[in-house]
Amino acid sequence: MPPSPARPRPWLVVYSVNGLSRTLLPDGKTRQGQALQPRPQDPRYTIVNDLVTRALAVFDSEHGRDTLVQVADDIIKAREDATNPQGFPAPEPHIYRPETGSMRNWVGFFLSRLRGCFPEIDIKRIGKPTAVTNKKSWGLDMAAYNPHNAAVIELNGAIIENMLRMRGTQHQRTNGTSAYEILEFEMTVSVAHEIVHLLTGFLTGANRPNTPYSLAPTGYAETMPDGETRGEIGWYWENLYLGGILEFWTNPTDPLGNNQAGTPYLFEEQELPDENTLDEDGFPAEPEDPIGFPVTSASIRAFLGYNFSPLMLDERDEATVDREYLVSKGRMLTGLLRVPATGPGSSSAAGAAARARARTDIRQRRVRYVALRRRLQPTRARGSAARRR
Repeated sequence: MPPSPARPRPWLVVYSVNGLSRTLLPDGKTRQGQALQPRPQDPRYTIVNDLVTRALAVFDSEHGRDTLVQVADDIIKAREDATNPQGFPAPEPHIYRPETGSMRNWVGFFLSRLRGCFPEIDIKRIGKPTAVTNKKSWGLDMAAYNPHNAAVIELNGAIIENMLRMRGTQHQRTNGTSAYEILEFEMTVSVAHEIVHLLTGFLTGANRPNTPYSLAPTGYAETMPDGETRGEIGWYWENLYLGGILEFWTNPTDPLGNNQAGTPYLFEEQELPDENTLDEDGFPAEPEDPIGFPVTSASIRAFLGYNFSPLMLDERDEATVDREYLVSKGRMLTGLLRVPATGPGSSSAAGAAARARARTDIRQRRVRYVALRRRLQPTRARGSAARRR
């Protein structure tokens, strides 16, 4: 059986101000270099602490815990079933031993360790992503897992600064939901997403190998420079937990401009056509664009209030969209607003460039499945079937 967790140790938040690194501690002090200086509680710590606390609570819910255990089981199975490009068996390593306890017990142990010693969080400008996990090789004994030594999580500084700016305001209320609440919702799911990446490190003891390619929603696997195709375990979990992939799209008329929170949509996973289906030119047929449903304000409010029931979606015909429709209306993923502009150009030119990137992203997602289709199990469940309405 998994041992009881060690005594909790406070986790830290590191961010930079004018090039100087600051470390925020739960006791309201700031460490600069070797000096520990008392100061008022930094609101950044409070914001991030709220995000982490809520994200961990997601996995205390029945559905959250069940999906995390399923992800852990799927990671182990995928690593044991993995094959190399030549087709020879090449199991990828893991350090889980069934005789030491059930996966559910070990997942509980993993979460208890996170509560006692969460990894360092760095707030920095990281471009498009909301968050990134940098895993480390930490050991081979799951009972000795120390999250603080196993990874560093980076949160998008542009989003945290937006939250800091809008905290305590009702700025830009959309159907009863403030921009701060939408950002808080987005970042809570993002932190939960990163916790799933931490789970991979917990089960492998190392920063490598990459997630097996089968563990990603259709169109979300990534091809690396060396040609390796890897999965995306965070989105794999989102698809199981939410029944789709959460995306935030801009509104060109939003008065907050580049600081806006965007509109949250839940996109169903793309359905794979039958492998024998060809298009009119004789090539493998492409999947239909997935449909996105707006997440209701009531559902966001409930989620922020620790009610982790299935998301309530606006399923009216006039509310549902696909990505090409959103781009045609001048919208783009909010992450594109956070990519620093380079070179001269007007804001309209920057917007056109961002929309071009959005179109490219859509095209890439639509064709990625062709290579993956030959590798994926044909009986794999669709995300839409998992969504509990």
